[in-house]
Amino acid sequence: MSNKALSSIFGGIFGHFLLRNSAIQAISAVLMIALMLPFFDHMTNQMKVEQGSTVANTTLAATYVPLYHNDLSTVVSYGMDVLKDTPNMLYIVYSKSTGEETIIAANKWYVAKKTLPYYALNFSGDQNELLDANHGLLPKALSEKITQNQFTYSKPINIDGKPWGVLTIAFSKNAYSDLMNKFYWAVGIFIAASFVIGLTIFFASSRRIRRQITTFEKTAKRLAQGELSARAPEHSIGEIGVLGKAINQMSRTLEEKSNRLFQLAQVVEQTNDAFILFDSTFKVVFANDALKEITGFAPQEFQNTSIKEFTNKLNINLLEIQHELVVMHENMAKNFTKDMILTRQDGHTIHVEMRLESIEDIEEDTLTYLVVFSNISTRKDMEQELHQLAFYDKLTGLPNRRMFMDYLQNIIKQAERHKKCFALFFMDLDNFKNINDTMGHEAGDQLLIQISQKLKEIFRGVDLVTRLGGDEFTIIIEYIKAPGHIDIGNLAAKAVKQLSAQPVILQGRPLTISTSLGIAKYPENGLDFDTLIKNADTAMYAAKKSGKNNYAFYTEEMNVALREYIEMESDLKEAILDQEQLRLHYQPIVCLNSKEMVGVEVLARWTHPTKGVIPPCEFIAVAEKTDLILLLSELLLNQAFKQAQDWQRRGLTHYVSVNISVRQFEKDNFINVLTAFLIDYDINPAKIQLEFTEGIMLDSTVETIVKFEKIKELGFRIAIDDFGTGYSSLSYIHQLPIDVIKIDRAFVSDVLNNHKTQAILTAITNLSAALNIQTIAEGIEFKAHETLLINCNCDYGQGYLYDASMHIDALEDKYMPPIDILNVSNQ
Repeated sequence: MSNKALSSIFGGIFGHFLLRNSAIQAISAVLMIALMLPFFDHMTNQMKVEQGSTVANTTLAATYVPLYHNDLSTVVSYGMDVLKDTPNMLYIVYSKSTGEETIIAANKWYVAKKTLPYYALNFSGDQNELLDANHGLLPKALSEKITQNQFTYSKPINIDGKPWGVLTIAFSKNAYSDLMNKFYWAVGIFIAASFVIGLTIFFASSRRIRRQITTFEKTAKRLAQGELSARAPEHSIGEIGVLGKAINQMSRTLEEKSNRLFQLAQVVEQTNDAFILFDSTFKVVFANDALKEITGFAPQEFQNTSIKEFTNKLNINLLEIQHELVVMHENMAKNFTKDMILTRQDGHTIHVEMRLESIEDIEEDTLTYLVVFSNISTRKDMEQELHQLAFYDKLTGLPNRRMFMDYLQNIIKQAERHKKCFALFFMDLDNFKNINDTMGHEAGDQLLIQISQKLKEIFRGVDLVTRLGGDEFTIIIEYIKAPGHIDIGNLAAKAVKQLSAQPVILQGRPLTISTSLGIAKYPENGLDFDTLIKNADTAMYAAKKSGKNNYAFYTEEMNVALREYIEMESDLKEAILDQEQLRLHYQPIVCLNSKEMVGVEVLARWTHPTKGVIPPCEFIAVAEKTDLILLLSELLLNQAFKQAQDWQRRGLTHYVSVNISVRQFEKDNFINVLTAFLIDYDINPAKIQLEFTEGIMLDSTVETIVKFEKIKELGFRIAIDDFGTGYSSLSYIHQLPIDVIKIDRAFVSDVLNNHKTQAILTAITNLSAALNIQTIAEGIEFKAHETLLINCNCDYGQGYLYDASMHIDALEDKYMPPIDILNVSNQ
């Protein structure tokens, strides 16, 4: 490098340095003065205030009492002593609020009238004032002795809590001149030191710059050789420092890019995602090892293959990818993502997420394409599981209410758009509650699972079979009027028949299950979701009311029946509560051989104030579907105890039989209720016969047996009502402490015409006799019935052959002996 070049560089560098150094020194001097002057001024003022405040407080403390007593001589004496001992103090002035002023110097004191301006200043509201006192207001004799500048400090005087006046003390300023002199010395020393330091830095920098130029030259050679970690000095002076920073930034950028490329290569090789790079001609130029994990194909198998060969091997739709590429170019997009299924080398399919990105090389004006495959099989499995939980019933695997609602709303829209028809089946299992109550909820769940499987077998795959909740199912039958349409009635009949044709096995026992099915059609029976559901449910209720194990199409008349049912429920509740409409009747139970009445069955009869007599078969069915059965059962039980008590007092031996509902029997407090009735009515429990339906025996659980044994321990008679109709219970009667079996009227009415029925009756009576259980036949209407039952060894009977149910007065008139008034009174 030539001397001229070096001189040029150094001239520029040193010129820059000198200019900057001079500017720094000038700015520093100005800042020193600007910062130090207020500081020193504040210091002097602070000293003045502190000294003035201290002396004023001391003086007021010493003269407070004399001022209070108006002892001016003591005040003056103290003030003159203080002034003699304190050369820095010039005078003291006491200014009364009345305008009189006492001015005290070291050797003299004066009394004046409003001589000084302190009165106006201090009584204007200010608490402390610093004033220049050289205003020519002092008496001439005093002002002649004061030939230098001074400052004053004023403080209000309060005596006995009231303003008295103002105390003013004048001080000499000589004591503070040294402080200001120090300020000027400090500024001068700072400027001199700054100049010396600047020169030192200048000469030291010249050597540093030469070293930095040498280092910079070496760094440039290392960078030229490709050593990107080399760095130039960044703290050099002037242009060298700026150039060094620029070169270092460039080298750091190149180094970071190199590191990122290395890291990216590591990530691409170690990631679980498959990376496939295509050049501008759509040939594979790179594929990482993860491709084999996902597809089963080694990366080398795809090297230089075209995108057509690539998609063929993986069974991917090439046209779909080409379409997406066109969309990317039209929308100026850089990438897109899509879930798809590809075929592995072993033939199995796999869910992947494909990301397609275009990479633009601006320098070469070319495009390359990157395809990334991510294995999303686990995510798809979780999505499927979540979908299953959200839209399918966990117990049965059928679609749930949510899917049913969505599907029904969609099919309504499609049917409206395409003028199609469909049918909605609403199905309910008959007596499902009895299964849950007697066999337990686990058996009920197993029943629902088996019914669901049967429904899937009965209906087509295109028909949506749904478990709506509990034991309710719905089936949507699409396009019922299309060519080759389905006969809805035949399909419903087939479903009902097949569900009841083959018994289901629960806990090792075969049970025949019946169903009730209601049908609503679109658009005849409703145009919207709520209407179709309501009308199908109404039709189902009509099928159940018609005898169960049946189906019914919705009709407008069914709404009338539903309203009547709701109205009857409301009326029955009112009748039970006021007990004016309900009356209890009694039907005799007679010995078939002697024809004597041995007991009575309590039966409820309802006479509505406007509708007249309502048959028990109607209102008892309504009560059993609601909690009203509990109220009605308690009313009958209470009346039975009351009647038994009356007959016991009269010395009669007849017993009273009362029906107990399943729901009443299941109550936890049932035994306590019976015990309380016995105590309240004080009767022999053998006078009460409790009748239970045969279904209670179906599941003779430990709890059921224990409850029956407790009833027996209390002394009640236990009868099983309607025996032989609901379940095959002969194998269970030995487990329960049963006294009486009441043979259902269906057997009695059929006994004259059916030899099999006679055989069954004989078997029942013989088995009962062997177990020491009495038998009562219900529904005896003809003498022939009686004769045959006697031949079958039946013990007792009741029916129209003897008497229908009647009021208690009519019963007693016909069957009871006259009351012995004397005998009753003696009791």
